[in-house]
Amino acid sequence: LVAKEQDAINQMIKGVIGEAGFTQLSNYEQTLPQRGTVNELQQRLSYTGAPLSAGQAEQLVQILATNSSPRQGMGDAAAMAAQLLAAIPDGNALRVINAQGPGTAPLTPAAVTQAQSVLSPPQASVLQQMLLQQQAQQQLRQLVAETMNPNPPVAPKGDGKK
Repeated sequence: LVAKEQDAINQMIKGVIGEAGFTQLSNYEQTLPQRGTVNELQQRLSYTGAPLSAGQAEQLVQILATNSSPRQGMGDAAAMAAQLLAAIPDGNALRVINAQGPGTAPLTPAAVTQAQSVLSPPQASVLQQMLLQQQAQQQLRQLVAETMNPNPPVAPKGDGKK
């Protein structure tokens, strides 16, 4: 039922903006996580002498979309740890774990390498720092998950007898 209604809405949108406009809208919606990441980079660079241009931003969105990898969500143990850390009065630990919030795409080393063709060296350096930060956050999430579940279940070993 939902899919049928979505198709009807899509047809109405196509009637208003045309097929080409609808294709652009679809592309925009599909790249929202990458746009969130580029927006974060733009914000970081806005305080420097090397702001990101609109053309660079759009090229970077496409590079990130081409090099995207599935986002790894927080497992049950990590989610529980995040809830526990939320109770910490200053919340600093939780901010570190959740720094890559919803609406952003994870960076990949391949995307950062390819982005160097579009970015100036200072801009590429900030993007590299973002990648390193995301990797450190992933390691922290794994450590928290392992700490919350130090003894994961072990599969029984078979002795080959029946």
